[in-house]
Amino acid sequence: MTSLPPLHQTMLANYNLATGELVNHRAHLSSHWQEMNRHFSRYLQQPELWKNFRRNEISQGMDDSNPHENMVSPENLRPYLESNCSQIKQTIRPDIAHFQNEPLTGNPVYHRIANMNITIPSQDFTYFAWRIDASLDSRRQAPLLFLEIGGGFGGLTRVLKKLFTNAKFILLDLPEGNATSTYFLNKEFPDSQFFYLDNLRNGEHIDWAVHDFAILPGWCSESIAGEIIDFAINTRSMQEMRSETISYYFAEIQRLLKIGGLFYCVNRYNKRIGDENIILADYPYDDRWEFLFSTPKWNQSHIHELTSRRLAQPNPNFPYPLLQNLPR
Repeated sequence: MTSLPPLHQTMLANYNLATGELVNHRAHLSSHWQEMNRHFSRYLQQPELWKNFRRNEISQGMDDSNPHENMVSPENLRPYLESNCSQIKQTIRPDIAHFQNEPLTGNPVYHRIANMNITIPSQDFTYFAWRIDASLDSRRQAPLLFLEIGGGFGGLTRVLKKLFTNAKFILLDLPEGNATSTYFLNKEFPDSQFFYLDNLRNGEHIDWAVHDFAILPGWCSESIAGEIIDFAINTRSMQEMRSETISYYFAEIQRLLKIGGLFYCVNRYNKRIGDENIILADYPYDDRWEFLFSTPKWNQSHIHELTSRRLAQPNPNFPYPLLQNLPR
């Protein structure tokens, strides 16, 4: 490991530490991601691969611009992206719409449209950021603490950090996602301060006066104090989890969010994972939520968006008709 560049040493050390702990946190095991990531430890010892990680096997499954063999991409991709770009321009504020322009970290596969480097992920991240910004109302100027669960290589977190420059972020993911977001976010924000699993295990504590990003395995959420998060996010990764894992994360979201804090959830109505059907209508929201927004995703009708606010007291409308009426 000493022959690796410092960033790759950090990635490998924390990956090894997290995979060693994963055996004691079996609720976080995913047959889907175990298959996808079976060669990942080898990639961490080949720094030259990471310059092109967004067009090689490292990001497959995390990056829709680099699909794996079982993913279905739109036919005629350029016209599809051009149509999306036109819709975004008509819908989203210009100061957010420009985030469709992909950075070149990881050498992504993109189409040059409207003087921007456009990909499916860059359009999704821009749209998600717009939805998140619109739901914040007057609080968008306050220093915010975001929690993103299953954020993959860190693309949405990057856009949100650009949009909310004084915001701080906790990213919870599997060891592979954490290694990839460690690389990507360090390259995008080289002057930022990061907190990792090895810091936590060495007895250190997150200091938000110093740290900008904390990148940790999901089970480390238990080390975070309750009711400190302003905004929790999960986009299209709970649909890859077993119900036990979803229940774990919901319990943590409900513990960690401030009263009045928000949760943006974007996931499939139904997906088969192992021997389970994972159904959005069955997600374990407790009785202290108010739903603010509910709609099928703008360009993927099999996926639904939900924005909800954490309440101090139980909502008399629980169990929620909105959830019960979602397609199963």
